[in-house]
Amino acid sequence: MTHKELYDLLSTLGIPCAYNHFEGKIAPPFVAYTSISPEVFNADDYNYSMDSNYQVELITDKKDLTLEERIEALFNENHIPFEKLDDVWDDSERIYIITYEI
Repeated sequence: MTHKELYDLLSTLGIPCAYNHFEGKIAPPFVAYTSISPEVFNADDYNYSMDSNYQVELITDKKDLTLEERIEALFNENHIPFEKLDDVWDDSERIYIITYEI
């Protein structure tokens, strides 16, 4: 999956979406994603494939199970395997950070 494909998919949620960060302050809810270590298959000094992996963070100001379920359904409907890694309350920012790895 390319950055653009992931961006287009996450944009269907109807909330702001960006790669890595937003310019300026933005109010939750929003989604930010980053590229993480790709899976590389190589042999004989050649990379045969390099599959991108991403970390997707849902940021909300209150626990929003409906939005989490919508994201998970979006991944499932598009046959994107995912792991839900963290569900963290950031007291200093007063936000929830829900992290998915795809």
